[in-house]
Formats: sequence, C-alpha cells, structure tokens
Amino acid sequence: MELWGMDPPREYAAALATCPSDRLVAAHHRAVAGLSATDREVLLHAVRDRLLTGTRTAADDIAALARFVACAELRRPGLLLDALPATLAETLRRYVVIALPLVGPSVRPRDRTTVGPAPDPSHDSGWEQLLQHPPDAYSLYAGVAGPPSARYAGRRGA
Repeated sequence: MELWGMDPPREYAAALATCPSDRLVAAHHRAVAGLSATDREVLLHAVRDRLLTGTRTAADDIAALARFVACAELRRPGLLLDALPATLAETLRRYVVIALPLVGPSVRPRDRTTVGPAPDPSHDSGWEQLLQHPPDAYSLYAGVAGPPSARYAGRRGA
C-alpha cells in the first residue's frame, strides 16, 4: 500500500538497515502508542510467543513493547511482525515509517564521515592505537607467542 508516495514495508526495511537503534526504539514507541488496546494485546501475545519474553509486561507498557519489537526486528527482521495479522503488521510498519522523521537523525553515527584536518602520519605509527585496544593487543601478542596449541601445551600436561 502506497502512503504519500512511499512503500511502508520497503521504507521500514530500509530504516532497520540504516537508522540508529535508539531512533528505531523511539519510532516504535510512537507507533505502539498509536495502536488500540486490543492491537497491543495481540502484539504482546506475539512477543511472548516468538521472543519468549514479556511475561510480566502488560499491554499498557508501551515503552517495553516498543523496545521488544524494535530489538527483535533489528536482530532478525520479520521475526515478530510476520507473526502478527497482516493488517496489524502493516499498520505498525506504517506508523514507524511516519514517526521516523519526528525522532532524530536518519543516519547511524558510525556511518557518518567526520570532517576535519587529516591526522599527521609522522606522529602516529598506528602501533600505539593497536596496543591501546585490548583485543588488538591480545592478537598482536598472541601472534608473537605462537599458536594457541603452543601457548597452552604446558597446561594440558602435554
């Protein structure tokens, strides 16, 4: 169904792929708030059935329902909304698409390119940054110490 020249299912999928999670939760909050009480009950039953969570959540807890739906759709798109009746899923997608311009910037912060002076390569060899990041430092030291079998051979009694 076209809405002001947009296709809500396609726009919803694009939003899941490009929007920051806090913005999606806020848009889902507005969308769930726009649903009727019976629609929220149906949504809560789908959350309980598909996500195995929300047993202590009431249908009136809009913030929790919005968080459940947004997180489920971010992790596995369609997992929850495909379990809903088609009209309710379409309504929820449409409400989220309508709410997105109202809740914040449209691009994830990590996708933005920063504008500013280029770093001076003479002051930074790159090794200092690698050693400050624990997983990278572990990888560097692990490569020097040898493969895991060589490092842990003494612990197994071999």
